[in-house]
Amino acid sequence: MLSFTSPLYSTSVQDPSREQARETLLSVFYASRKLAFDYAPLKHLQIASLAGKAGSAKNAGELSKLISSTKQSQLEAELSNLVEVVETRALVGDDGVEIAPKKQKGTPVEFAFSLYFNCLLEKMLPPAVKLVPPQKAPLEVRLVANFGGWMAVRKVSIERQERKEVVACCATIFESVRKKLPEFLCAQGKQEEYNSLADSFISQFPERKSFSRLPEILLQAQKQEPAIAALAEKGFEKPLLDAFYCRVFAQVGFPCFVSTDQVSRIYPDLKIPKPRGRVAGSGKKKK
Repeated sequence: MLSFTSPLYSTSVQDPSREQARETLLSVFYASRKLAFDYAPLKHLQIASLAGKAGSAKNAGELSKLISSTKQSQLEAELSNLVEVVETRALVGDDGVEIAPKKQKGTPVEFAFSLYFNCLLEKMLPPAVKLVPPQKAPLEVRLVANFGGWMAVRKVSIERQERKEVVACCATIFESVRKKLPEFLCAQGKQEEYNSLADSFISQFPERKSFSRLPEILLQAQKQEPAIAALAEKGFEKPLLDAFYCRVFAQVGFPCFVSTDQVSRIYPDLKIPKPRGRVAGSGKKKK
C-alpha cells in the first residue's frame, strides 16, 4: 500500500510495482518539499525574486561561485525582512495554570535561507515530474506506506490544525521519502554502492553550520556527479542528484528544504517524530 493525499498531488496504489513506487515517491518528494515551504511563515514570492536576482547557475560549479560572492550577513538581513513573526503562546495545564512556552532556539530566517537555496537549486535541477493537483483539493496532507518492508504513516489536517503543524508534518514526510527514494532511483543492485559513495563524500565535511564552506562542498560535490549518475536508473539521473544535493546542503547547516531539525528549533512546543526509512527486506533503518 502506498498512498499520498495533498492539495498538490494525490494518489493511491494498493500493491505498487517498482515503477509505480518510484513515480509516487518522486512526486511526494517534490510535493512535500513545496508544501512545507508553502505553509512556512515566509514571503515566498519575494524570496524567489531575491534568488532570481542572484543569478542562474547551470551547474554546481557556477552555484559555488554565485554563493561565494554572496555575503552571509547581507543575505541574512534581506531574508529577515521576508519572514513573518512566529509567536509562542503559553499553554494552560489541567489545573488552569499557564505553562510558559519553550524557548525558541531558531527563527524563521532559517526557513527563508532554505527556500532561497531551494530556488537556486531548482534552476540547476528542475523538478523531474509535473505535479497534477486533484480536482477537489483535500483538506489534509497524508502519507500511508506499507510495502517492501517500509512502513510510514503521517497526516495533518490543513483545516483544523495550525500552519506550523502542517509544516512539521510535510517536513517529516519529505525527510522520510528523501531517505527512501534512492532505493528506487538507483539501478537495481546499485543502491548500496550509491549509499557508500554518498556517505563517504559527506563524511569528509564536518556536520556543522558554515556558510563559508558551502561553496567548497558544492565544488567538490560536482566532481561526484558522473559516478552518481552512472548508478542511477536510466532517465532518473537528475532526481538522484537532487536527493544527493539535499544531503550536501544539509551537511553544512543550510538545507535546501524545511528540515525537521529546523522545525524543532523554531517550534519547540511541537513533538516531531523521527523520519524513518527502511531498506527493503533488511528490516534495518536507514540513517
